[in-house]
Amino acid sequence: MRCYEAMFLLVSAEGSKDWEALEGGVRQILTKNEARIIDCRKWDERKLAYSIGKHKRANYLLCHFEAPQESIDEIKREASLSEDIIRLLILRDEKLEKELKTKEEPEEIKEEEKLEEALAPSSSSPEEETGEEQEKSASAEQGGDSA
Repeated sequence: MRCYEAMFLLVSAEGSKDWEALEGGVRQILTKNEARIIDCRKWDERKLAYSIGKHKRANYLLCHFEAPQESIDEIKREASLSEDIIRLLILRDEKLEKELKTKEEPEEIKEEEKLEEALAPSSSSPEEETGEEQEKSASAEQGGDSA
């Protein structure tokens, strides 16, 4: 799974009427194609630099999501078929991937440390102390024999 950032330009007139329906349509396209939405928020309604078809204004919706690379083409295809989506730009978000990876790693490390602690004998047991003392005396004897 890779992380992506997508900017959806949605029709302006519909956005004014029922924003939840527009955002729901975008979320449906993403989830239908195995995407896990991390964040999805409305940016603003703005005038476009140039008209796209008959549209001179658009609502901007910014979404961050995780998805298999294979599903990106299908997301683009379904977005192009939607009457509510004027344009779509999807970029890979490597910064988000790193953030998610660092959040996952500490949990794995903690689990490994717990396993190591459970499997390792405690250092304060009297048996280990006598074992260490035996090793010291054995090495002292070897040193004394060779001199």
